Amino acid sequence: MSFIVGIDLDNTIINYNNSFKDTASKLNLISEYWITNNLFSSNNFLHKKIIKNHILSSVSGQQNWEYLQGQVYGRDIHRATIFPGVSNFLLHCRKREIKVYIISHKTEYGHFDKHKIHLRNAALELLKNKNIISSENGVSKENIFFQNTRNEKIGIISKLHCDYFIDDLHQVFSEPNFPSNCKKILFNDPRCYTDILCFNSWYKINKYFFK
Repeated sequence: MSFIVGIDLDNTIINYNNSFKDTASKLNLISEYWITNNLFSSNNFLHKKIIKNHILSSVSGQQNWEYLQGQVYGRDIHRATIFPGVSNFLLHCRKREIKVYIISHKTEYGHFDKHKIHLRNAALELLKNKNIISSENGVSKENIFFQNTRNEKIGIISKLHCDYFIDDLHQVFSEPNFPSNCKKILFNDPRCYTDILCFNSWYKINKYFFK
């Protein structure tokens, strides 16, 4: 078994499902009353989308949303977790000598972040603390790539000759320069698309690769 797997980082490996709710509440961008009436009965996957739409509909919505993102991905990244099954997948790959790259579209600093938290370093620190960066059963730091734009991210996917790429955004796969010989795997999206494999958990991704 010999192939190369590329994996997106935010919302694919790192789980921010509760982070957006907690941080938005802390910043008074949403109220407890609003949370109770809008998020209580929804699937965790939808929390980010519901919160985003609510904030964007308010005064200074775009600025507030970008500021929230910077806080979630930076100063408050400790609220995030790793999706269940990721570590197991990486361990399977390590045992079979399957090359894994983490390729992320992530700027160095968040918008409107007065604290100037370095987002890439914050993500690396979380991955290290969660044993995703590991010489034994994880990914080496040298195999993690951050890019400023989506187009640059796709360029790295192509340059590294990824046979598979796993991402939570179908828009990445819709880009005209996405490599045609790379198998598209969409993670945790309730919708599905032609020519894209869709899985709502890492356990199912493990099963697909390793039976």
